Amino acid sequence: MSNKVPQIRFNGYSDAWEERKLEELTLVLTGFPFKNEDFVDNGKYLVITNGNIQNESSTVDVSLGNRVDDLSDEIKERYYLNKNDILVTMDGTVGRTAKVVDDNMILAQRVARLVANKNTEFVYQWLNQGSFFNEMTKVSHGGTIKHISLNEISNYSATVPSNNIEQQKIGSFFKQFDNTIDLHQRKLDLLKEQKKGYLQKMFPKNGAKVPELRFAGFADDWEERKLGDFIKISREQEVKKVDLHEEKIGYYVLAMRTFDFEGYIDYSKPYWINNFESADDDLFLNRKEFAIIDADMDASLPKIGKVLLNATNNKFLLAAHIRKIKVDVQVDSIFAYALMRTTELVERLKLEANGSISKRLLDKNVYKQKVYLPIHLEEQQQIGEFFWTLEETIALHQRKLDLLKKQKKDFYNNYLFEVG
Repeated sequence: MSNKVPQIRFNGYSDAWEERKLEELTLVLTGFPFKNEDFVDNGKYLVITNGNIQNESSTVDVSLGNRVDDLSDEIKERYYLNKNDILVTMDGTVGRTAKVVDDNMILAQRVARLVANKNTEFVYQWLNQGSFFNEMTKVSHGGTIKHISLNEISNYSATVPSNNIEQQKIGSFFKQFDNTIDLHQRKLDLLKEQKKGYLQKMFPKNGAKVPELRFAGFADDWEERKLGDFIKISREQEVKKVDLHEEKIGYYVLAMRTFDFEGYIDYSKPYWINNFESADDDLFLNRKEFAIIDADMDASLPKIGKVLLNATNNKFLLAAHIRKIKVDVQVDSIFAYALMRTTELVERLKLEANGSISKRLLDKNVYKQKVYLPIHLEEQQQIGEFFWTLEETIALHQRKLDLLKKQKKDFYNNYLFEVG
């Protein structure tokens, strides 16, 4: 038994927490061994595998996977997932957890299903605060792809409140946190989708000379130009991995890993550096400046040719393949950024990528791209101002979301769970 207790507790509770194995709090099960011939198009039931739990969401990803139909009553009874069941990845990135919130899902083999005896939310938060993931990573086995067993999951142990009401209160506390985080995430996702819609409507496409949506007072055709007429891609620099650290001091580094698939900054990687105070300012991305990623290791090229705008008050050090774009004073810079964010242009740039394993986008192939610009600078400026306001709003919501996640992590690690 452990006599350890967390630093902060709800009023009225003073009993020592007790060590418990996971199998004492839940049933630990797995799914059905489906075969490829079992899958059908548009089947009623979504088959849940490890792939549905590999992101950082707290819920199962239902946007991908195979489907099945005409299941026997026995299979449905044993493997049908109920809302609030807890799932754990057993292959790949082992120890990830997610909750079931949708209907019509059947569990596949090699995913663990945890059915709590009581206080499901507490059990989920207890597993999700970090120690469980670290322990499963430690006990995992295998070569390139790691694995854990049901027995290793069942034997995980940590201290929990002996009082069920205290467990319930802790679970409810963190569920409120999750609900707030989910709300802010939905708002952020909606803003990003709105931006995609505006990019499609406010720039000409398919050879047109005017966009579908324009500000009042402008009716002239846009003029054809080459990107190289008004942009210049700055030189790049190498940032050594040995100089990077996890401590959040100095500058955050924009690199291939921290430039995410959507063209935003991914702060989840420990890419901080503190010894570049005297570096050339061209090697930093300052507020209202944007950069392009000119290389990609992925065969489908999800990042190459995309641009990222700094809509924060911070400055970021640019690593290899992340290169600042300078815009001629005769063209509005944020307009140029939005133009280069359009899907049509990014897809064209993908086709220009050279190389076998690591694809590279040469400057000359960016410069030669033909685009359309408003002949009036005022129209460019209005479009630029519109997208700048949108980008600032997205950055603000991202900061709020990051702060909420940090607050939740602080409560996990320092207050309501004993983790040492």
